[in-house]
Amino acid sequence: MVFLWFIKHKDGEHAATWTPDKGMLLKLDFRDHFEMESAMAVNDKNNECRFDYLEVRDGRHGFSTLIGIYCDKNFPPEITSKSRYLWLHFHSDDTIEYKGFKAVWSMVPRPTLRK
Repeated sequence: MVFLWFIKHKDGEHAATWTPDKGMLLKLDFRDHFEMESAMAVNDKNNECRFDYLEVRDGRHGFSTLIGIYCDKNFPPEITSKSRYLWLHFHSDDTIEYKGFKAVWSMVPRPTLRK
């Protein structure tokens, strides 16, 4: 089963929590394009994603383990959850618009431990 999540326009905040079937993990793969407003202001020395960004966490809540915060034109890596959940938060300000991103997620079997 493969699901598509596509954000193109800038209209504020979007959050989603995805839950796979029992015994499965989630895999998130970014396709075709990943373009958001530049990561930092001219005087920003912290290299933080300040304007538009995608936050990904391993768990079902906004306080779950942070996997990464992604912005600019840098494609995120393929992401596979360690738990049964991935929590995504897309933030956008109301100024400059870029193409957005396209992400495909699928369920993959949880690896089995062998003795």
